[in-house]
Amino acid sequence: PAERGGSASATTGRGADGDVILGAPIWVQGKAAGALIAFGVPDREKEMGEDDARRLGILTRQAALAIEREMLQSQIIQSEKLAAIGELVAGVAHEINNPLTGVMGYADLLTGNPDPQKTARMAGYIKQEAGRCVKIVQNLLTFSRRRDLALEPISINHVVRRAVELREYDLRTSGISLLVGLSPEPGFVLGDENHLVQVLLNLMTNAAHAVSGPDGSGQIEIRTRWERGWVEVSVRDNGPGIREEVMPRIFDPFFTTKGVGEGTGLGLSISYGIIKAHRGDIRIESVPEEGSTFTIVLPVRAARTGRDAVRK
Repeated sequence: PAERGGSASATTGRGADGDVILGAPIWVQGKAAGALIAFGVPDREKEMGEDDARRLGILTRQAALAIEREMLQSQIIQSEKLAAIGELVAGVAHEINNPLTGVMGYADLLTGNPDPQKTARMAGYIKQEAGRCVKIVQNLLTFSRRRDLALEPISINHVVRRAVELREYDLRTSGISLLVGLSPEPGFVLGDENHLVQVLLNLMTNAAHAVSGPDGSGQIEIRTRWERGWVEVSVRDNGPGIREEVMPRIFDPFFTTKGVGEGTGLGLSISYGIIKAHRGDIRIESVPEEGSTFTIVLPVRAARTGRDAVRK
């Protein structure tokens, strides 16, 4: 019987011109994922034999390992995204609970208050708080939706606001202060909103890990700037900084300085890939015991349309 992935799995045959053909299936997790076919060379002095079959078997095993490695990496990346969404959901659940509590309180008051003026005012409060809930849920649903990179004109200030809305409550309840300074000029870029939000969330999460502690002195600062045809978004923390020997590997896949179970080391690698796909760059500045600054640099889109103004 043929041995899966081994040289014994190679079979021989002959083509229309009489040349020997070798074929071997590629087995991945017990299933045939493809095959490698080797054709004999015309006028070759020696026909393909057992040595060629053995070499083909080695190639199929290498191909199977490469496919399995790619599948494993995809699964880990998806797990990382699900973990990030789970972390967001916990914060969003608390964030939604606040306006819903207000809605219930105003509704109780409304049912027992016949005063038309007070009724109208409380109805307005209910509408306002319900609107907050809708906005939070829409942000979460939009972020969690999987899709390919879709570039469109968008204000970088709008991207920052969305990321802050998703993480602000979680940071606040963790005792971390968040400062946001947005450029008066919205700084339009050609980008994918959801992917850019994901990058900022990754940077904010890393910054939060760096400054987390019981003393409540952690601080994260996000600023936008537009200068000489480039938009910059900086995420600064006042943590312990990044060690010099770690800096060259900071964007390597699966590299992390966090403890076991605290991260897969893919957040910064994914973020770097997304920014490069936007023809931008991520720069790092770090001072020991003073903190680190990650700066996203993206090319400015020179022109704006009427549709662009919606997303300032």
